[in-house]
Amino acid sequence: MERLLIPAIVVAVFILLIIIFRIRLMLFYSRRVHGKYSNKFISRFKSLTKTNPYPYCLKTELFQHLCLFRDRKAGAESHTLDGEINPPGMRFGLTFKEFLNAGEEPDCYNIVFLDKQEVNIAGKSGSHFGEEALLRYYFMANRLFKVDLLYRNVRKQDIIKISSEFRRSLGLPDSHSAGTLYVEYDNCSIYFGDDGFSLMIKYLEKNNSFIESVLKY
Repeated sequence: MERLLIPAIVVAVFILLIIIFRIRLMLFYSRRVHGKYSNKFISRFKSLTKTNPYPYCLKTELFQHLCLFRDRKAGAESHTLDGEINPPGMRFGLTFKEFLNAGEEPDCYNIVFLDKQEVNIAGKSGSHFGEEALLRYYFMANRLFKVDLLYRNVRKQDIIKISSEFRRSLGLPDSHSAGTLYVEYDNCSIYFGDDGFSLMIKYLEKNNSFIESVLKY
């Protein structure tokens, strides 16, 4: 019996190694051909491993986040300022390749679809306006069109501090509070708000006909 058992185990291990090697080979090929941040590679990775190759940056619907710019909170503070502005440390129109070449690999990454249009989302952690935040960068048609600053588990006094630093960066007077705020520039709409779980500062590029058509519905 033992004589039969040992060869059977060897065969089973050999088959398992072949399967693992085959999966790795298929993923290696897909990554080299399509790129490690491509939808084809990620879809292939998920189908073979049942997991995502990278931590998710965004798990909710992108449309919900865009609606914050359209469905404005009644009575919220709002300002219209002259000139143009870019998100912290970035510029609208930046390509995804330029983004990757500018620094380290993203801390998180995933692909979502907005009305069948592919949107690549990459995230990096860093200190902004005096507190640690996750910056989410949104690319569509290979250009940066949206940036989020996400502050999790922040205390009330931290939110007020971030609000003061943020307002100072825009040249707005300090309100000593942290209510919802909308700011309009010639090229960008900005949303500042707290949803009860996290504080968000969002920069959305204007004059994007696709985004404008999506938000009409």
